[in-house]
Amino acid sequence: MFCHFVYWLMCQLLKGVTENGTAKSITLKNRMDTAGKTGTSGSDRDRLFIGFTSCYTAGIWCGYADGVT
Repeated sequence: MFCHFVYWLMCQLLKGVTENGTAKSITLKNRMDTAGKTGTSGSDRDRLFIGFTSCYTAGIWCGYADGVT
């Protein structure tokens, strides 16, 4: 079980991704704080975003399941 400080710190780090980082365009127009993590595959063919608010969690993956580009 994590202490509250670790939870708070992780949320602050992941909020940076949606406030100033690679997912800056993913916002809820100041209605709700957002946080998340972006990623790509080694060959840069697949992209993903996992994000959350205090009420919702969502994941998006864009790529090719069969490895074809």
